[in-house]
Amino acid sequence: MTPMAEEQPQIRKEIVLKDGTRILVKKLSRGDGPALKEFNDTLSVPSKTFFNPHLYTDEIIAKVIERSEADLDRSYVAWVENQIIAYFFLWDMDTPTPLLGIGIRDDFQGQGLGRLLMEILIEDAKNSLKDGIELTTMPGNDAAFNLYKKMGFVYVGDVDNEQADRTIVKERRMFLSLRPGAKPLIKTFKPPVY
Repeated sequence: MTPMAEEQPQIRKEIVLKDGTRILVKKLSRGDGPALKEFNDTLSVPSKTFFNPHLYTDEIIAKVIERSEADLDRSYVAWVENQIIAYFFLWDMDTPTPLLGIGIRDDFQGQGLGRLLMEILIEDAKNSLKDGIELTTMPGNDAAFNLYKKMGFVYVGDVDNEQADRTIVKERRMFLSLRPGAKPLIKTFKPPVY
């Protein structure tokens, strides 16, 4: 269920898909926890394999929302009626190169929504004067990898990425430079909350 009207953050963007579906993009905020859990529950096993940013316990979701409200992360949810159909973010907004993540419900994949959500995140990073944006993507997630390349991201090598369950997986690291001479930071890839 969407948050009560007085608690709803301002709409960041309204997107209308080719089929006329109206999507409202809002910053992740208090009240979104149950719908965010439901979003994760609706993802297929392959989608959960490719998009596993953190656990979806009440405690973790509360920490994620707290970081979003403090603007340590720029986290958004995309709503269709009373359901979250996408969850996307720039983690670590207090660094020169935040980390991008996008998860889209299976029945909304393949409609160009990923590109539109990425444009929002890239605009946020530019407006926040970030040096660049980093991301990691699983081997085998070729659709996302190719979209990232079309959006200007460059493959910079493989990296160990700590998953929500604390397992380590090898992923492809990509970087989008937003300033001349910007380079990816040397960092450990892991969720900001456990």
